[in-house]
Amino acid sequence: MLSHALLTTWQHRTGDTLTLAGYRKTGGITGAVAATAEQVYTALDPTAQNIARRLLLHMVRVEETGAETRRPIDISTLPPAHFPPAPPPHR
Repeated sequence: MLSHALLTTWQHRTGDTLTLAGYRKTGGITGAVAATAEQVYTALDPTAQNIARRLLLHMVRVEETGAETRRPIDISTLPPAHFPPAPPPHR
């Protein structure tokens, strides 16, 4: 997240200098990540948005206490029509 915030701050730099104003313009760490995620999501077509929504919701578990934890996904369980197997690595 920090790396992404630095990247977006660099995109809002003044000359060759990172500035507090540029950082604030990005929304800080969480704002930069949220803004980029929203841009990517809205650029998807409705079918891809539905797939992304289902996938992302499956990747998070909300505990009874309200705490959020990640839930890894076994990629072999994803529908092959939307998630084809990765090509073998080049040697």
